[in-house]
Amino acid sequence: MARCPSCHGSVRFDVRACPLCNASFEGELAWHPIPDTATEDKVLSDHLQQEQIRSRREEGERDQQVVSDVRTLKRTRFECMVCNASRFSIRAVFAVSVICAVIALEAPLDVVSSSPALREFVELMSGIFPVIEHYSSASRFPEVTQFYMASMLVAFPLGLLAPLVRD
Repeated sequence: MARCPSCHGSVRFDVRACPLCNASFEGELAWHPIPDTATEDKVLSDHLQQEQIRSRREEGERDQQVVSDVRTLKRTRFECMVCNASRFSIRAVFAVSVICAVIALEAPLDVVSSSPALREFVELMSGIFPVIEHYSSASRFPEVTQFYMASMLVAFPLGLLAPLVRD
């Protein structure tokens, strides 16, 4: 029989705790029974090796499960964020489009020439986006078209970026 390293009482090598002093033999870093004979020493070392292998395997499985859970949680959070952002951005872009359209419908026909600030804004946007001039030359209301296109080209990206700023 092996001996307990705490109370030196006789114990079997495969017990999890000493029945006399309740010293725990569980875990890789815990105390283990001290063998009395070479045969017990061999059996105990084999048993401890098997325990270590089993313990490491269980730890590895737990670690893999934790990593898997974290990946799932991150993926789920990202999918929810993308889903919410896309719903919000569609609403924001639609709202911006409607607001710009209402403003363009209510604007006077000479909206750009009547305001120096709007004229500079439209000229700046036309320099960046030549499509504004293209559409305004084909329209029956060129200044309103310039104003609408310039304001949409500014507001549309802001509507798309709004969910990212919100989160």
